[in-house]
Amino acid sequence: KQIIVDAKQEVTEAAERGTYVHDSIESIFADQPWDGDDPQLAAINKWIKANVAKHHWLEEVLTNSEVGYAGRCDGLIDHQEHGTVVVDWKTQNVKKNAKGEWRPAFYDKYLLQLAAYRACIKNVPPVLTVVINSNAPEVYEKLWTEEETDAAYEAFKHIHATWCWDKKYYPGKSNK
Repeated sequence: KQIIVDAKQEVTEAAERGTYVHDSIESIFADQPWDGDDPQLAAINKWIKANVAKHHWLEEVLTNSEVGYAGRCDGLIDHQEHGTVVVDWKTQNVKKNAKGEWRPAFYDKYLLQLAAYRACIKNVPPVLTVVINSNAPEVYEKLWTEEETDAAYEAFKHIHATWCWDKKYYPGKSNK
C-alpha cells in the first residue's frame, strides 16, 4: 500500500512541477516575474533567449473538426535555426547513461501529440520537443523529421478512430 501511495505522490508532484514550469515559461515570454533562482527555469530562460526569435502564441486550444479532436498546444514559435515550429515543453526526470552523461528520452507519444497539433495549423510547420531536465539545469531539443511526423499523424488517426469506435462517440465531420 505504501508503494502505491508513494508512486501516486511522485506522479502528483511531477504533474504540479510540470504545470509550474509551463506557467513560468508563459511568464518568461510575457516579461512577467518568474523565479530566477530556480535552476531549471533559468536554463529554459537561457534556451529561450538563445533560440526563440519570436513567439506567435502560447497555450492555444487547437481543434480539428475533420477528424474530431482538440487539445491545448504549448506554443508556436520562430526558432533561430528551425524556423516556425510547433513546440511542446516536457519537464523530465532525465537519467544519466553509463558514462555519466544526461540522456533525455524523446518518446514517440510526444510526437503523436505534436503531430495532432500540427494537423490543426495552416502551413503545417515542423514540430519540436523541448525537454527540461528536472535533475540539472539543462535543456534539450529534438526537431522531429517530416517522415516521423507524418507517420505519427497516421498512427494518431488510427488510435483516435479506435477510441471513437470503443466509446461509440464520433466527434468528427461524419457526426454532424
